[in-house]
Amino acid sequence: MLLNSAVPLLLLLLPTLSSAFKSLPSKTFIQRVPVRSKTSLSYDSEGSSNFDLGSLTALTSTETWLTSAIPEGHLRKEVSYSLESTTSPCTLISHLFTRITSQTKLGSSHSTNYPSTSIPPYRSTMMVVCPNVFEEFEEFNRVVKTVMEVRRNGRSFNTMGVVEGMREMVAKELGEEDDEWQTSVNLAHLHPNFRNEDTPPPTPESPYEDLSDEERQYQEKIKLHKLKKTLARQSPYPTVVVEVRSQKVNSGVDDTLKAANAEQKNPSNDSPPSLDSLKFLEASFSKSAAGSTPPTPPSITPDIFPQISPKLSAKTYLTLPSAIYREFNGKGVEEAYSFIFEGLGHYFEGVGGVGHIVVVMPKFLRGSATSFQKFGNDVNKLCEAIKLPIHATVYHPEDVDEDKRCPVGCLVMEVGAVQTNM
Repeated sequence: MLLNSAVPLLLLLLPTLSSAFKSLPSKTFIQRVPVRSKTSLSYDSEGSSNFDLGSLTALTSTETWLTSAIPEGHLRKEVSYSLESTTSPCTLISHLFTRITSQTKLGSSHSTNYPSTSIPPYRSTMMVVCPNVFEEFEEFNRVVKTVMEVRRNGRSFNTMGVVEGMREMVAKELGEEDDEWQTSVNLAHLHPNFRNEDTPPPTPESPYEDLSDEERQYQEKIKLHKLKKTLARQSPYPTVVVEVRSQKVNSGVDDTLKAANAEQKNPSNDSPPSLDSLKFLEASFSKSAAGSTPPTPPSITPDIFPQISPKLSAKTYLTLPSAIYREFNGKGVEEAYSFIFEGLGHYFEGVGGVGHIVVVMPKFLRGSATSFQKFGNDVNKLCEAIKLPIHATVYHPEDVDEDKRCPVGCLVMEVGAVQTNM
């Protein structure tokens, strides 16, 4: 009904819109007058050059449905609508992680745009409309829930090195994180055939015959409430909701408590250490350190041998001549997922077939082989969710298995393999 009501209005603008949208670039933001004046809207086409009238119809239908379903006082003041026109599940997952990364950076940089004394919390909602993929709710539900699961698992990964971990520990001990900003990004999904998994199917016979009138009314209210929640998530098109929220972590801590903690950590009656005490400590740990001149550092000669690249080290160790090698130089978990599934999307659209895809990751989780192994398991979960015939195996310099101790971290994906437990 909403789609049919939006089409006549768009047909009136067909001569203007058809010529305007054909020449739009791949990354386009369209500002328009929103349905409600207090809502900031922007239309965005991610990775698509075919931002045509049908794409605009999908976005306007979703906006009309959302603004009419939510009461006036409950709609977010900043809502953006983004179109995902791809038909590849791999590309959709890649673009979804890319949007999550960009929204996280946007929320993290919010505090730098205001004076330190008055920084309001930040909250924004992005509606990613996917009209050309996942027409069946079961598949769409499985993919989005798997993305949520791997994001939760990624929070436990040891992404910091030894130096970064020591710096964070020292900052916590010194109380330098009292006013730290925390940014969280949450996902939800909408679908025309959305239904809750915990809601039983309707039965022709009433299941409340043995209950009293009061209990029967209570159960009927619960059933009606679940039905309304289900209908509220039945959007015109498959949609992923990305909500970012940024606020102070310890904004509710009392100022007097902060002052007491600071005084306890730095008592005023403690005098700074003297030079004699420092020399005594140096002499206690190293007798040659006190009163002696520092030794002359040895002359550093330039290395005449060039450093071997991570990709060449991986090729030498793995000995897979027909494999496709790609190098990922980032450290973020969500950036790694985006990079991997972007490559898988290009692979199945182009070459395809049976083979090996090796992702060389020299900077990613290099201090924890256990986290790298869990990351490989989550890649397999995502491939299984979209039914890709891929099995991923990880190689790490600190792997417990000697046969997998590659000089550089690698994710080897065997295309055409059957999914097995790692």
